[in-house]
Amino acid sequence: MGAYLEALHHTGYYYTFIGVVQVLAALLLLYHRTVMVGALLYFSIIVNIWVLSLAVRFDGSLMSSTLMVFANLYLICWNYDRFKYLFSTPKVTVSDLTKTLNKNKFPLKFFSGVLFAIFLVFVVAFKVFDVRPRNTIEQCKSQFENTEYENEGFEFCNCVHSKGGPLKICLDQYEINIKKLSHPRNLKFLNLIFFSFTNKRDRITKPFFIRIYTREIDNVLSMNAYDM
Repeated sequence: MGAYLEALHHTGYYYTFIGVVQVLAALLLLYHRTVMVGALLYFSIIVNIWVLSLAVRFDGSLMSSTLMVFANLYLICWNYDRFKYLFSTPKVTVSDLTKTLNKNKFPLKFFSGVLFAIFLVFVVAFKVFDVRPRNTIEQCKSQFENTEYENEGFEFCNCVHSKGGPLKICLDQYEINIKKLSHPRNLKFLNLIFFSFTNKRDRITKPFFIRIYTREIDNVLSMNAYDM
């Protein structure tokens, strides 16, 4: 994420343009007559930041950007009556007048939905990714300390922060290293079952376990060939 922001900073006036647009959207949100324009303008900005945070698993804005997307959507929904006539013919009915008169009532359902959405974001944000690059190599390594895959996790952190490798390649290598640890256990278990069924003349289940046994060996050989 740091490398991306540094590259963005070197784009010159484009970087300044993004900041100016964000300030403009904030000013439009402060005034009730332009809040809808500000919400629509800011929605395109915050969705872009949100998707970027998910793509690079950036802890710094993963939760905050999600909450801001929800807040922006709530603003758009709250002011839907201001732009709904863009999609339909304006028709004023008695029910519309009644809603206008009762608009000063406290929106209990609306704010209940807001609180539930915030709670949901907090719960999901901490569990959406098992492995994250974090902001520094020390923070990255801290999530693997005293775990089963500590060495593989440290290698992943070095791949991202020290070697500057792409996130996808580092994650793929991490998954391969984990599978290497699990395959010997699987093969030991399969050896036990395979040879037990080999001793028995079972013509139905024996071919099935032979296929599984062969496939597991091929997987181990393919992963070793990948490292070479």
